[in-house]
Amino acid sequence: MIEWGVAGLGNPLLGDDGCGSLLVSMLRDRNYSPWLVDLGTDLLTIQNYRPYPRYLLLVDGVFTGAQGGSLHVWNRAEIDDIVVADVKSVHQLSLLQGLQLLEMTDPGFARVDWRLLGLEAVSIKVGEGVSPAMELGLKRLLTTLTTPNGWRGCFS
Repeated sequence: MIEWGVAGLGNPLLGDDGCGSLLVSMLRDRNYSPWLVDLGTDLLTIQNYRPYPRYLLLVDGVFTGAQGGSLHVWNRAEIDDIVVADVKSVHQLSLLQGLQLLEMTDPGFARVDWRLLGLEAVSIKVGEGVSPAMELGLKRLLTTLTTPNGWRGCFS
């Protein structure tokens, strides 16, 4: 089993929303992790990349009101405390609802020790690229993840 990996989420055409995809690209350029997946905007496609690593970092842009580019780390137990908008269609599953669905329906994913890494977004606008604050947040996270065993800090 592969020890750890990163799954990036988001749309690179929408500014800071593309931070997860951008991080995966940056890590690929460094050939750092053996399990790197850009999921775009569809978390459920992660099932196409089985077997999963033992430890998984899911990276996405978030809006919590914190400083742009800051990093939030949530574990499996903490995501239930995050407020999710009411959704009326299965074509509009939120990231959190997608995680819950995977936990219930995919025994392999249910065994993964994962963390949701949310990088605080500043702007989600078509064609702008990431904001300077997000760029700084990505660089800090990249430094952490490319330091030997740096990824383990997300699991402590």
